[in-house]
Amino acid sequence: MDTITAIATEHGLGVLKSTLKSQANRYQLVGASTHNASSTSVFHESQIDNSYYDTSGVLTFIVNLPSDEDFQMYLYEVRIVDASGSTIVSAKTPKIALSTGIGGMLTIKAAVSGEPGEIVFKATDYITGSELTDLWMNPVYANATATIQNATRQIQLHNRILTTEGKAL
Repeated sequence: MDTITAIATEHGLGVLKSTLKSQANRYQLVGASTHNASSTSVFHESQIDNSYYDTSGVLTFIVNLPSDEDFQMYLYEVRIVDASGSTIVSAKTPKIALSTGIGGMLTIKAAVSGEPGEIVFKATDYITGSELTDLWMNPVYANATATIQNATRQIQLHNRILTTEGKAL
């Protein structure tokens, strides 16, 4: 899963800095029926699965691409929008064809800082893979590394003590 960096619009910056929790909860898929089209249109709109500030304080949106619909469209862009459909964040994507059975999850990061770990919006009770990695696994990994290093030092110390005692006998 790759992260897509998004750019906030002027309207979006106002929303992101003030009323984010109540307004930035929908996304739009934008694209065209051909890979090299000169104009695009919105072909799908739905609710964002969740949004939160990652461990670096970067605003992160999770969007699950629908796998049960055959859009017969190429995805060009994902937009985070408010209730009126005004774009808050725009994220260009690689041009990919969306067809039945092919879904996926997009992690979109916007250059807006907040308190790390703060959940901004959540549509379900379930945790996403990105949320698990960004918010919960980093401290576990950091603690595991320290524990392994400490255990290694203890084993080396005990090995030296046993070796020294064996020679003294």
